[in-house]
Amino acid sequence: VPMSRHTLPLVVLSLVGVSALGVSTLGVAYAGSRVVRSHGFQHLRAMHGDRADHQAQARAMFEEALGEIDASDAQAAEIMAITDSAHGQLEAMHEGLEAHHDQLEAVFTAPTVDREALEELRLEGLAGVEQASLILVGAIGDVAEVLSAEQRADLVVLAEELHGE
Repeated sequence: VPMSRHTLPLVVLSLVGVSALGVSTLGVAYAGSRVVRSHGFQHLRAMHGDRADHQAQARAMFEEALGEIDASDAQAAEIMAITDSAHGQLEAMHEGLEAHHDQLEAVFTAPTVDREALEELRLEGLAGVEQASLILVGAIGDVAEVLSAEQRADLVVLAEELHGE
């Protein structure tokens, strides 16, 4: 099954159930003011619900998708354990971003701009993105090993159908 440029990210986000987590992680990591954090993310939560809601919705959708691709109970249990683990790791990373944001805000609002501190914070942010990427790719590989080639292809088709591709 050929993949469009959007399919793989959709499958990944569905697998781990972190679409809201990913958006808020990147937003918090790079937001430059409390105004963005307090008003912007309240707006996102009001429009789209909180991360727990997204996780529950993504989990339910993915469990349904596993049924549609004829995953066995053993496969589904193993896959849900993989995705729950990945989500837990990413959630822990997200919780640590509050301190990173506070540091960025302190540098941004200081009387003089400390470019070295900004660069250090940028590098820390990139390291976090790299770590999240490794977690996601690891989860994709682990899930792929649980499913047959046919089931993986069927899952991609489901993701494309869900998103109108």
